[in-house]
Amino acid sequence: MLNHSHFYHATVRNSIIVFGKLFNSVFIKRDNSNGSPNQLVKVPITYGPKEKWLVRSQNDPDLDRPVEIVLPRMTFEITDFSYDPSRKVSSLNQLIIEDDIDGEKRRTQYVPVPYNLGITMYIISKTQEDALQVVEQILPFFTPHYNLTVNLNTQMGYKFDVPTVLNNVTLQDDYDGLFEQRRVVLYTLTFTMKTQMFGPITESEVIRTVQANIKEVKQDELGNDVVARRREFTASVNPITTSVGTSPIPTSEEWNFDF
Repeated sequence: MLNHSHFYHATVRNSIIVFGKLFNSVFIKRDNSNGSPNQLVKVPITYGPKEKWLVRSQNDPDLDRPVEIVLPRMTFEITDFSYDPSRKVSSLNQLIIEDDIDGEKRRTQYVPVPYNLGITMYIISKTQEDALQVVEQILPFFTPHYNLTVNLNTQMGYKFDVPTVLNNVTLQDDYDGLFEQRRVVLYTLTFTMKTQMFGPITESEVIRTVQANIKEVKQDELGNDVVARRREFTASVNPITTSVGTSPIPTSEEWNFDF
């Protein structure tokens, strides 16, 4: 059934890269005891599950490691895919572009299929103050969605608006436990990226010549249909010398009667 050649448009990868860059400029400020600013720290963001960083943060039984991992930090991961029928358009529509290198070829692709990409982001911190600084720099921009313009398919060059919806924010503060156990403040933010999935691309020659055979039918005295005249019409266009958007398109026409 899936009889097609290999294709891969890196749609999910491009979506994840754009999502990570969205939070790549979050900072926290630490002040001295007198209220004067001390340092401005950039919060790192990486792709991966939260368990990896929690283990690295807590797995130090001798408490003699000179440097812990940098906290606060953000990490995110893909959690699910789901089809979105509310954004479905006709499957017969196509995207068509001309080849940039060979002007006599064009690329054709059916419209993409809407899918929702579930993403969960974690904010890991040692203190509530640091975590809240990160959270308050994110929440005001989602109402509840933030619109991203992404080039999901670089081969076709079409850019799509990808609304990113903030669904929920939860808090986990592990302040209970043993004395030697390190406190971890964890905020969990769940997002939905309304992205698109693309099928294969087909290449074809640009149509330069159209030929139509026309028959003129008349009725004889008995009311029978007879072909009184046959004509052949040929129209040609040069796609190299005709720029996109030219109207009307210059064509060379030729009629051949009674061929």
